Amino acid sequence: MTKWKPSQTDIAWVSNLLRVLTDNAVWGIPGNGNVYRLSKSRKRLILIKGTADDETHERNKLVFGSIGYDVIDSDTQDVETDLLTS
Repeated sequence: MTKWKPSQTDIAWVSNLLRVLTDNAVWGIPGNGNVYRLSKSRKRLILIKGTADDETHERNKLVFGSIGYDVIDSDTQDVETDLLTS
C-alpha cells in the first residue's frame, strides 16, 4: 500500500480527464503499460490490461476514489463480468 495522497492538482487533472473522455473510453498509461476502460455511467475505472501490483495503479485507486470512482481490478472483482455489464 502506498503512502502517497492525491493533491488538489492530481484531483483536478483526473477531473479534467473524465471531462474529455466519453463513457466506455479506453485510457492507457505508457509508463506502466496499464490500460483501463472508463465507465462514467457506473463511476468505474476498470483495469483491462496490465497489473494491479503497481504503484501507479495504487495511486489511481486513491485519486479516482477521491472523486467517487471505484477502480476495479482482478483483486477486487471479476473484470470480464464487469465489462459485460457496463
